[in-house]
Amino acid sequence: MHELTIRRLIAINGENLNFLNKEKGYTMKKIKIIIADDHQIFLDGLHSILNNVQDIEIVAEANNGVDLLKKAEIHRPDVILTDLRMPGMDGVAAVRYLKMHLPDIPVLVLSMFEQQEEIIEILKAGARGYIPKKAGIKEVLIAIRAVARSRKYLSPYISDTISEWIDNPEMPDPHTELTKREREVLDLVAAGKT
Repeated sequence: MHELTIRRLIAINGENLNFLNKEKGYTMKKIKIIIADDHQIFLDGLHSILNNVQDIEIVAEANNGVDLLKKAEIHRPDVILTDLRMPGMDGVAAVRYLKMHLPDIPVLVLSMFEQQEEIIEILKAGARGYIPKKAGIKEVLIAIRAVARSRKYLSPYISDTISEWIDNPEMPDPHTELTKREREVLDLVAAGKT
């Protein structure tokens, strides 16, 4: 197929598939990703599904935030797909670190948590997208491809949850309205002290 025809088809579909010229035709540039989740069965299932997607290449897996950061430094993926809560270092801390030290790597969060505060916290930390784990693989693929093209992606499942924040991103953080003493007591309770 002629290059111009391919580019027109891509333009019609609204896709930027980053075609590379090869001797025997055109091939897509694969999106290199790292997937991270602390539940091995979920990680294995996701790997199995994504491994069969033509334009995606899994370059590493991680079971915790610390391992994720090490593998991100080594592999420099196009996208990181991570859970929000993991041992060692959670997704929020990992995203903050990545935003500071590897800002060109977009992070897409795939998590079971759908509370407004957690979603807003991870987006403020620098995540490029958020998908709940109840989403289907089609949505996950759309989100991966979107963040790989420097776009943001928020699942329709969470639109109601964060619509107030989207309309007013300068909303005050509810935790900043506590007094110093209230924060101290809350920290002690969280630490298990009564």
